[in-house]
Amino acid sequence: MHAFRHFPLDDDIIYRILRFLPDFITLRDTITACRAFFSAFKAHPNSINRAVAYNLVGPALPQALAVARQFSIQPGVDWFDRVEIDTNTVIHQSEARLLQRNASVVHELEDLFSWRYAS
Repeated sequence: MHAFRHFPLDDDIIYRILRFLPDFITLRDTITACRAFFSAFKAHPNSINRAVAYNLVGPALPQALAVARQFSIQPGVDWFDRVEIDTNTVIHQSEARLLQRNASVVHELEDLFSWRYAS
């Protein structure tokens, strides 16, 4: 189904494209660049945010989200006891920002570790 007739891609294809974006900065830039992309994002914001978060963090997303929630939403709650993410988990904008920031630090630490312990 086309939301905008002049755009050559179907909404389902746009949705799939948004789910494959590598990080939240690219997601923001993409949905602000084209009305069709913004419309597709507005139709499925939670699943797109979860997919982009997984693309950014990888399999450690439950633990990374637990860290983000520990520091950004409710500092007194122990989120590390519940590290699974279900299909209805909503990633808030503050959590997305923290995931983005933490991911860059983790990537730098991984690079440093790899450089130091490379054979």
